[in-house]
Amino acid sequence: MNKNVNYAQALFDLVMERDCLDEVFHDFETFVAAVEQQPNWLFLMQSPFIDLNKKYELLEELSTFHPVFLNFLKTLVYNQVIHDYEVIYDKWRQLALEQQQIAHVRVVSAKPLTKEQIQIIREELWGWIEGKEIEMEVIIDKRLIGGIKIFYQGQTIDRSLYAQLEELSAFI
Repeated sequence: MNKNVNYAQALFDLVMERDCLDEVFHDFETFVAAVEQQPNWLFLMQSPFIDLNKKYELLEELSTFHPVFLNFLKTLVYNQVIHDYEVIYDKWRQLALEQQQIAHVRVVSAKPLTKEQIQIIREELWGWIEGKEIEMEVIIDKRLIGGIKIFYQGQTIDRSLYAQLEELSAFI
């Protein structure tokens, strides 16, 4: 098993034990957004020239994170795996959403979808994903030319014009 998956699982287990899933879920999302806004911060956390205690101080100044999440970040820094936060976050988010009975579905479209189109997709997915609330993330990718791609738990449904053209060119 990947070491990063172990970190995500350990955080999930601790959060369930301490009954703070919602708080830590919010904190992890805040942390990811902050790092995306300030990517240089990650270099500071990885630098061998900055004292570990100074790194801990910087973490504590970031925000008012739940103590469980703050200690988790300190563990990632101590073990020098903070740079893998995205992989850890993806696995953590999957575990948290599964616990909350939420299915996260990524829909990639060539153009913005209307509310009606999103609702039609959601209704079609309910037959495929039973017993869970569906959370949809819609991403625009003009390279698809037309149509959509749907991603859920490592599975892909590709109904894009680009994929159809690629398939057609394979036969020519």
